[in-house]
Amino acid sequence: MMSRVPSELASGTPVLVWSVTKTSAIVVTLDGGRYRLDARPYSDGPHFECAGQDGNGKLPPLKALSNGPFPPAVQHQVLSGKQIQALEGAGQLPAGTSKALEDARTAGHACSDRLWQSRFAARDKANTVADILETTRRNRGAAIQSEWQDLIAKQCAPQKSAFDAALQSAIQTRAQARLALFNDVSPAVTQRAAR
Repeated sequence: MMSRVPSELASGTPVLVWSVTKTSAIVVTLDGGRYRLDARPYSDGPHFECAGQDGNGKLPPLKALSNGPFPPAVQHQVLSGKQIQALEGAGQLPAGTSKALEDARTAGHACSDRLWQSRFAARDKANTVADILETTRRNRGAAIQSEWQDLIAKQCAPQKSAFDAALQSAIQTRAQARLALFNDVSPAVTQRAAR
């Protein structure tokens, strides 16, 4: 499974600053990736570092981009359901992608919920109202949750796998489109910078 929290962009990644607020900036990479950069903690506002920035905060000319190859495209591929729906609406993903993903998610949740209601809800309720020490209640509650999660992994595996496959398919489709955009745009940016 992939990480839901992307690491930092590679050093030297050229970006277009889309918008800036007091606490963050939205930037777009050459492959069409959209990233939010948050301000450093305990600061008066965002402090984003730019390679070659001089002491007066001025950026280097575009020519500085031609000094070497760009970092790889598609550094991060995490997408949420809302992002997939927006990309589909913009024609960047095939029609029906978000519906297939939502149907797979619903099937997985339905399976999990059926297991909870049929095998664990009554035990959890009894644990909640039992006349026992709070630490005992928490330990029993954790054991019930753990047993439920183990059973989900066994009995809901087909539904969970269908969701993972639908999500991976959407992410891969988007990654291919981003790579194509990067391959189209980066030579033009490099050529423009060399002038």
